[in-house]
Amino acid sequence: MSYQRDIPEVKHVGLFGSSHWRRIAQRNGFDDALFTDRDSIISEIATSNIGFVQGDRVVWPRADWLPGCLAAWRDDAADQPGA
Repeated sequence: MSYQRDIPEVKHVGLFGSSHWRRIAQRNGFDDALFTDRDSIISEIATSNIGFVQGDRVVWPRADWLPGCLAAWRDDAADQPGA
């Protein structure tokens, strides 16, 4: 099943759906719920971003998502000399 937050690129308090799916995942023995869009492209987990390490870089989702603090910090640090 796919799920995407309403207006995922905007920070807002509408977390009912995300919290609902996270709780279902936890009841089934998982730590969190991994969200994908209609094309099965990963977007985020219920209340956090997700990135994947590939070599010496982090690959962020291609779906619409709200970049969190870590994503912004990591991308800013990568733009600095010597990073």
